[in-house]
Parts: sequence; C-alpha cells; structure tokens
Amino acid sequence: MALLITALSINVRQLASYLAFSDYAQLVEEISEGRFMPSDLDRISSFLAYYETENISCRSEEIRVFAILALYRADLLAAQKGVSPFDYSPDLGLQLARAQAMRAIQGLLRCSPMDGDMWLRLALVGRTMGLEQSLLDTYLAWSRTTAPHEGGVQRRREDLSRSERSGP
Repeated sequence: MALLITALSINVRQLASYLAFSDYAQLVEEISEGRFMPSDLDRISSFLAYYETENISCRSEEIRVFAILALYRADLLAAQKGVSPFDYSPDLGLQLARAQAMRAIQGLLRCSPMDGDMWLRLALVGRTMGLEQSLLDTYLAWSRTTAPHEGGVQRRREDLSRSERSGP
C-alpha cells in the first residue's frame, strides 16, 4: 500500500510538472506566431529562473522552450528600455538577459548542432552583445550549412547581412 501511495505521489508531481511545462510550450508557439506582450515578463521569469539552475541535459523540447523564452525575455526587456532587439545596449539588465539567452542557445546547440535557426539566433544575440565579427561570421556559416534553404531562416540571414552592410 505504501508503495502504491509513493508511486501515485510521484506520478501526480510529474503530471503537475508536465502541465506547467506544456503551458510554456504553448507560449513558445504563440511567440512564433507573433505574440509580443510585455506582461509575459512576469509569466516567464520563474520558469527561466528554475531552468537556469536546473540541469536540462538534452531533453530537446525543454531546452528549446528555455532558449526561446530566454530570447523572448531579452527582446521584451529591450523593448521596455526602448532599444532595438538587434542593437547593442550597455544596459546591465539587458546584457544579463542576453547573456542568459546566449547560454541557453549554446546549450541547445550542444544537443542539436544541426539547428540552423539556432545558429542564426546565436549570431543575432552575439551581435547585440558586441561579439567579434569573425565569431558572428562563424555562427552564420553554421546556420547556412545546417539550414541552407529553410525559408524563414534564409530570409532572416539575408536581412542580417543587409543590415550589417548598411551599418547600425
């Protein structure tokens, strides 16, 4: 009987964890469809704090959600401060959020190195943090290698190249 109760309590905790996570996975879907709401900062802060300290390992769905939400948080903070999500800012809070996003993307790429979209996002975040152009070029080369013809990724790479040629 005690074993049954223990098993049920573990399953209830796993179910609660799954339901909470699925809410964030749904949010990522909405973000990919254009959602951009400053009130989401409060909604995602505890999730990001938890996963920043949690060893996600290579559970791809969880690490992808964490990376996208970390990027989203950085973009929301940039908008809140009146900074383009593509431009460098010396604001410490924004730099910390962008650093968290960069670590999240790097973690995802350790698990899924063939994700051309994430290589592009790494280049974009690196640009906002003032990384050297040679490193950004390497990230973009990996993006081109791993996602040479994905429409959305290819278009965003071209947009980035055009903006680099025209200057900040």
